[in-house]
Amino acid sequence: MNSGSARTLSKLNEILNDNIRQSILWLIVLLIVLLFGGMWTLSNLNLNYSQRVIVDLRNEQISEVYRTGLGRIEYEQKSLEEFTTSVSQLGETFYSLRYETNNLFTDERQLQNELETALRDTLINFDGAAGIGLWYEPNILSGNQRHYNPAFVFDGNEITKINTQDASYEMRDWFTQAIPANWRWERGRIKDIYWTPVYFDARKNRAQITLITPMINARGHFIGFATTDWTADRIIDLVSYIEVTQGSFAFLLDSNNRNLSSLSLSDDTRHAQNLINSILELQLTQHSHYFEAFNREASPLISRINVDQRSYSLLHSNTLSGMVFGIGVPQDEIDAVLIPVKHINQTILFTTAIILILLSAYLIRRIIRLLADLRTAYTDSLTGLANRLRLTQYLNQHPNSGLILINLDRFSEINSLFGNQCGDSVLIAFAKGLNEFQQELPNTLETKLFSVYGDEFALVGQFSNEGAIHDTLSALFLRLKAFNVLWHEQLLSIDFTCGAVLPSSASSALTSNKQTTQAAIALHEARQQSLHYCVYDHSQSKDALYAENQFRARQLREALNDDRIFPYFQPIYDNNQHCISKYECLIRMQNEHNELVSPGVFLDIAHRLRLDRQLTLIMIEKCFRHFSILPYEFSINLSYSDLVDPSIIAKIMDALHSYNIGHRVIFEILESDGIKNYAEVIHFIQKVKAYGCRIAIDDFGTGYSNFEHLLRLNVDIIKIDASLIKCIHEDQNARILTQGIVTFAKQLNLQTVAEFVHCEAVQHQIAELGVDFSQGAYFGMPSPSTLS
Repeated sequence: MNSGSARTLSKLNEILNDNIRQSILWLIVLLIVLLFGGMWTLSNLNLNYSQRVIVDLRNEQISEVYRTGLGRIEYEQKSLEEFTTSVSQLGETFYSLRYETNNLFTDERQLQNELETALRDTLINFDGAAGIGLWYEPNILSGNQRHYNPAFVFDGNEITKINTQDASYEMRDWFTQAIPANWRWERGRIKDIYWTPVYFDARKNRAQITLITPMINARGHFIGFATTDWTADRIIDLVSYIEVTQGSFAFLLDSNNRNLSSLSLSDDTRHAQNLINSILELQLTQHSHYFEAFNREASPLISRINVDQRSYSLLHSNTLSGMVFGIGVPQDEIDAVLIPVKHINQTILFTTAIILILLSAYLIRRIIRLLADLRTAYTDSLTGLANRLRLTQYLNQHPNSGLILINLDRFSEINSLFGNQCGDSVLIAFAKGLNEFQQELPNTLETKLFSVYGDEFALVGQFSNEGAIHDTLSALFLRLKAFNVLWHEQLLSIDFTCGAVLPSSASSALTSNKQTTQAAIALHEARQQSLHYCVYDHSQSKDALYAENQFRARQLREALNDDRIFPYFQPIYDNNQHCISKYECLIRMQNEHNELVSPGVFLDIAHRLRLDRQLTLIMIEKCFRHFSILPYEFSINLSYSDLVDPSIIAKIMDALHSYNIGHRVIFEILESDGIKNYAEVIHFIQKVKAYGCRIAIDDFGTGYSNFEHLLRLNVDIIKIDASLIKCIHEDQNARILTQGIVTFAKQLNLQTVAEFVHCEAVQHQIAELGVDFSQGAYFGMPSPSTLS
């Protein structure tokens, strides 16, 4: 090669190197610009988010003040209603003394003196009451079709009796103000308390509010009204001390849209009057709604007004008495909290710009490292297995592969009982066991192992037919059926369930999403049927599934129409008295061929068709009727939806009243059933306990055992779940957990029932642990009749 050729090659090399360096330089500049712009945008978004958070926090503070004020008003109004109720009870008591208690008082004048003395004492002993009265129907406590209406007023110093002049209550102002025109008492209804709007009583020369409630005798007949009077000043005082910001105010409107607030006492009377007029123009009494003060999921209504060139936000809702309570907050005082934030935002953005410039060079050097880190996005950090993203990619690239989903049973309980660190150790050990199993499989299957998420794994392979995948599943369970993990000297038994799917012959191009969905369906089916595994059946199309649902729905409706729903009774053994003392009532259905249908088949379709209420009503009626002539206690299962269903509650109350066997009734509430409103459930429990009924928590120990149920619901019995009892004679962990539940129950004076006692060995352990009752196949399976 001559010297000219060498110089040419060297020059080309220099040009090439310059081009590469220039490309790298431009790439770095481009990355810096993109990074700077991106970080600047993210900073702005982050700061804007901070502003929104502060605004939301401010609004939450305002809402809290509103809820507190509303709660205080409702508390006061409830106390006024309770006082009015006590006055009606006083009137009913004296009616009873005259007419229903062997005529203890035959001297009507003496009875009237006693009643009027009691009314005076009641009036003077309740702080704030301005008046009290009893307005009887004609000829009650007074002969010759006369009205007896003892009523008194109290001005703070002296009690004065009102001259009612033997007039009917229908002539009183409060009656025309509050009682509906078509009002008529119906026997059996719940007593109502009526609030009048604010009205001026010319006889007493004052503005006041009156509370009215009917008086009812022991036979449920209307005998008159009881009233209590309260000056408007007492109502205004309820909102006089509520303040959110310096310019905020509270207001209260009665049912006639009249202002009861203390705005009229403001120093700036013109501005206050303008506020009152603007609020009244909104007609809030027609547009507000009632919500529970401390219900975090509910919200008051929000309206806006502009008064004297200032914008106000109004939070308002109805109270128990039909009044409207609200607070008004100037919008500029709400927004004032953002001014310091905006200044800070500007400073932060300017500082961020400088820092970004300095960080750009460092971040460019990190790009190579970040590219390397992308590999980790495809790997589960805990087990080291390829993750769900890799699984999706693999299935898309190998559409003819078979898929096995492996899910650990009750893994959440391990985390709940022993902590997340224990759960991580279980996942690592189980992944290791799966990896060892995979290495033992034939190479021809070309299997790959993935960690899908959490407690779920996937095994993908070239399974040629259903027999091959069944063989693999059988080998998997044989290999890992006794899988245990030792954690802090506790031996944990790990069970798992599998769902598998083969590619459909009709479509060899199944998407990865469809494959995983079908495998998940098979896994769910395996759990439903208590199987170790299940393979997805491609032949069962959606049309076949719809036909099956229609058949089950028709079968259930026919069973309801033909009265083929009835209870079976499973005996419960008393471990202290050594006898059968109670039964659990379990629902069963008979098909048109007089064959029993499993509850697992028809209960789900009943729930979807909204027929579960009818099933519960049938069980209540038939169980009460069956045990009305038997000496045994019996339990009925209720879900949360049953506890808040008015028709079911009414049926239960009617049965308790009609059969008079409440002391032998136990209502079982499913422990895993989510309770959304404790107040409703507690109200139900209080009603049935008045009849002597008891409350049991069913399936305690499965899932997340909510001890709050026991503390808040005033239960009497804990039924320990079968998952702990069935293997208690072989599993030390189950024994320890059961012992803890029994000890806890005894400390709370609760009785315990062990479910699924299926053999003598289990019963021996149960008796040794001090469980009060046993239930299971060892003592008897559910039967249509009770033991003789």
